[in-house]
Amino acid sequence: MSTREVTAGLAAAVVAAGAPPAPVPGPPWTVRGLRPAGPDPALVSRWMGEPHVVPFWQAAWPAERWAGEIAAQLAGVHSRPYLVSHDGAPLAYVEVYRTPRDVVGRCYPADPYDLGVHLAIGERERTGKGLGRAVVRAVAEGLFRADPRCRRVLADPDERHVVARRMFAAAGFRPIGIHDLGHKRAELLSYERPRPQAGRTAELREGRPMTAPLSRERIRSDVAEALGEEPSAFADDDNLIDLGLDSIRLMSLATRWRSAGFEAGYLDLALEPTVAAWWNLLEEKR
Repeated sequence: MSTREVTAGLAAAVVAAGAPPAPVPGPPWTVRGLRPAGPDPALVSRWMGEPHVVPFWQAAWPAERWAGEIAAQLAGVHSRPYLVSHDGAPLAYVEVYRTPRDVVGRCYPADPYDLGVHLAIGERERTGKGLGRAVVRAVAEGLFRADPRCRRVLADPDERHVVARRMFAAAGFRPIGIHDLGHKRAELLSYERPRPQAGRTAELREGRPMTAPLSRERIRSDVAEALGEEPSAFADDDNLIDLGLDSIRLMSLATRWRSAGFEAGYLDLALEPTVAAWWNLLEEKR
């Protein structure tokens, strides 16, 4: 049993919620469960030995121990280990857990279906490129798809891990305080399930004419509506397809902006899917 796991005094609803689900992200992300047999333990062992991972995970164990850790998680109901890949290439190790079954659940009013994530990007050369906040958001949104009852996803990076704290914040996680979890002091951050905005969603889906001038701020606002995010949740140079902007919503945006004189089609937008690139394209076509 994990030292983080809470087993005593669990409410019936927490017990009924069961084990955490596997995230269901959209392309270019994929998630699969890790297996104690085969190459998975060796991969995780290598990642956990990387200099950028060791200080905060303290899990630089041999593959044999990782095989046992993966098997133990699969045998219980507290957490599940997953491999996250980007465009088919393995990128990160993720543990998903039910927060009411974890010490984190003692630090805030946890709902029985709340979920938490621990994430480590294993390949060092792929850090610092914006993939961190993208994978965190993809996993969180994938958990909302996997369990419609889940209202929020929690993260608990080490208080000292400034890079991870910034990553979660950039992905749209809201800080809710610093807490002593026993094995570490952590900042808790919460990612809330977006509330539906029926009127604006229908407006985008149906390609209705715009009611405001097409400015850089308007582009960000419309993209945020399409993603179900706040405009501050992504940067101008973030790849919006990586963040979940699918082809249907991209076509709806193109149709809607065309009514304001933006003569760029779906292929133009898909070629370089960032707010900065779209604004430059608009300026060129004015």
